[in-house]
Amino acid sequence: MADEGDLQKVGRPLLGKDYGKKRRTELDARRNQFRIRIGSYYTPWTELKKQLSLTTDAEMAGFLLNKYEEWKLLSVGVAAASQKSLPGPSSRLTSTPHYKGDVIREERTPVMSEISAAESDEVTLSATEMHGELQGEGEDTRSTTEMHGELQGEGVSVPMEMEGAMSEGRHAKKKQSLSFVDPFDLTLDVSEIHEAVEDDDPDYVPAFDITIRPQQMTEAMEEMAFEEIEFGLEVEDDEDATLVEEIEEEMEIGPGVAHVKTEGETDYLLDDTLCLTFLNQLITLAVTFKETCTKCCTQLTITTNFVGSALYLKWVCAQGHIEHKWCSQPLLNRRVHSGDLLVASSCVLSGNNFGKLRLFGQMLNLPLLSTSVFHRIQTHYLVPCIDRVWESHQEELIEHLKGENVIIMGDGRMDSPGHCAQYCSYTFMEMESKKVLSLITLDKRSVERKSANLEKASFQKSLESLLQKNVKVVEVVTDGHLGIGAMMKQDFAHIKHSHDIWHAAKNLGRRIIKAGKKKRAKDLLKWTQHIVNHFWYSCKEADKNYLKFINIWGQARHHACDEHEWILAEGEGMAECSHAELQPDPKRPPWLSRESPASNHLNQVILDKRLRSNFHYYENFRSTAEIEVFNNLILMYCAKRFAYSPPVYRMRNLLSALDNNHHVDRPVLVNKEGEIV
Repeated sequence: MADEGDLQKVGRPLLGKDYGKKRRTELDARRNQFRIRIGSYYTPWTELKKQLSLTTDAEMAGFLLNKYEEWKLLSVGVAAASQKSLPGPSSRLTSTPHYKGDVIREERTPVMSEISAAESDEVTLSATEMHGELQGEGEDTRSTTEMHGELQGEGVSVPMEMEGAMSEGRHAKKKQSLSFVDPFDLTLDVSEIHEAVEDDDPDYVPAFDITIRPQQMTEAMEEMAFEEIEFGLEVEDDEDATLVEEIEEEMEIGPGVAHVKTEGETDYLLDDTLCLTFLNQLITLAVTFKETCTKCCTQLTITTNFVGSALYLKWVCAQGHIEHKWCSQPLLNRRVHSGDLLVASSCVLSGNNFGKLRLFGQMLNLPLLSTSVFHRIQTHYLVPCIDRVWESHQEELIEHLKGENVIIMGDGRMDSPGHCAQYCSYTFMEMESKKVLSLITLDKRSVERKSANLEKASFQKSLESLLQKNVKVVEVVTDGHLGIGAMMKQDFAHIKHSHDIWHAAKNLGRRIIKAGKKKRAKDLLKWTQHIVNHFWYSCKEADKNYLKFINIWGQARHHACDEHEWILAEGEGMAECSHAELQPDPKRPPWLSRESPASNHLNQVILDKRLRSNFHYYENFRSTAEIEVFNNLILMYCAKRFAYSPPVYRMRNLLSALDNNHHVDRPVLVNKEGEIV
């Protein structure tokens, strides 16, 4: 008998049981470097946040940090300006620290990303405002650098951040930036630390980790994409990231650029209507801009109207004169909007469902074409176009195979699970190139509404179409469908018919499991996988020789009983297993007793006449695994949970065939170590 390790299970390598736990541990360790534990202060933290009317922990952290910096630097300002007389008894000086390279600017109107200062009646002045007030009162007008020198001379310590700002403030560019870390630019992660405590402990106070992390913190934490963290995938660097700085320099606020400054101004983002517009059409609109009517010189008003995804504008005066018309999309033949055609074709070619796409547009307030327009475009444009592309592609494939002996493998796929299928698509794939040669879809109304007859009828129709196109088919590989097998014997006897070895092994495994469930034969179940693997090995090593197959396949009944050498019948000599000397293996199932019921049932399975007589179906050792992969690809374009009309169902299946044929020669995806992902 062959070694149990001769045939390894083929497929994607499985990750270990502890892989996910290891990844989470590494991620937690990375995050723990920047966490802050507040322990029993969590309750006062939340109460203070509620009293200050703050909604998030990020606002709370930013508020406290800001107040601390004001208090710390206030002592510096008071010590340095003790001889100065500042206007207003309730005014105070403050200068908050900023990052190196930022410019200290005047306080501006708070935007919606800043904390509102309406709760405080105190006047807060920035460093720039302080300098201006001093000049306005005739006080000392020295530069910040000179003031910095005087402060140091008087023995007043100046923070390093303030020192950097004073030295570089004169040479900084004129751009808007905060003079402190915006608390809304901080990310505050709060997670409870689970410790081993008793649930009924009345004094237990939960401990929390709080991580305060700037959004642009690149030195403290290594940037990592979400896919890398969660799934261990390698994500390529974003090429557009290097352009962010250049784009920011080009953005300037002007009369033609809308700028959202307050929370109330965000309403127009939700109330406004999006539309698909072509660049050339916008340029045309800009050139033909008009304000008054050329006929009556009255003011023009612009009326809007959506037709599908297209926007129509009309310049109309009070007298009803139409000065100009404009459409956001070019018109095609039969007055079809190009945007509608592109939306419909993109929906189909990407394998999406129009219902979901339309719901996406409704959520975004983006006008799209109606359902009836989509179906008309699909029927009159997309279906005929894809049919012509497939016919042309199929002719090229057949022309390439002319005069050659072609081995094809076929399999059928129903459009819905269960025994109530409406359609069946049958695929023939060329064995060597793995390209789809033929794909036929059949409606059950053509087979007297009997779903069970669909696969046989579609197989016959597909094979006949290939033979009519002068394809020299010498062998057909299918599963063990009895109806197809009878048809091949009767109508296509000149073509070799082979069965998929995987289906044969699966059926053999079912028989062994069924026999092992009988009385006192439970030990046979532990040998199921080993017997199935040995069947694969026997078919492969037989090399189309029936006697060799019988010899190798019969070794299993002796090997399972711990007999590795035996005498052949009628004194023909000795026989032995094909494996080398066995080594102790704890994973090996227990040996069967020669006279046990499990051994008797195993002999019945191995000596089954039908299995031996069907050897000619397995002698070439063929597999249809690639078609199973292709059937999975069809689900992307033609899911089983949606209903389609016959032309649309055929079109979506043909799209999957075109997709497979155009990408079948691409190399497989590997990681940096060269392993298949």
